[in-house]
Amino acid sequence: IPLFTGEMSGSDEFVGFAIVVLVLGLTLFLLLKMKTEVRIMPDQVSYKFNPFINKSREIKLSEMSSWSIQNHKWIHGLGYKVTLGGGRVYVMSPGKVLAITTKDGKSFRFGINKPEAVQRFIAEHWDQKESTYG
Repeated sequence: IPLFTGEMSGSDEFVGFAIVVLVLGLTLFLLLKMKTEVRIMPDQVSYKFNPFINKSREIKLSEMSSWSIQNHKWIHGLGYKVTLGGGRVYVMSPGKVLAITTKDGKSFRFGINKPEAVQRFIAEHWDQKESTYG
């Protein structure tokens, strides 16, 4: 590595090295600032992961087959990932997650900050709607 051995021949190499470090640092900063936006509503779950695109996706209540609040440990993986079975995981820190399975077999896991409030919301809205419409 020329920078650490003192073998840099000119300022062009140093500028190129500085640009690479700057681009990598900026990319890392943007990735660390990404936040998942999840909105739990009486008829659907709306989520958005990409901070650069304003489009959000929805999972309708009529498409859900099951939901639960589960523990998610760091060994299960953190961040955004797509599983081989078509599932999606949106968990940025270990803790409680809202696990949703759709009727077509896809699974989603969303990290949640207040599991008690989410559990209350599910009991008040989703269970009533399923018994009424389902």
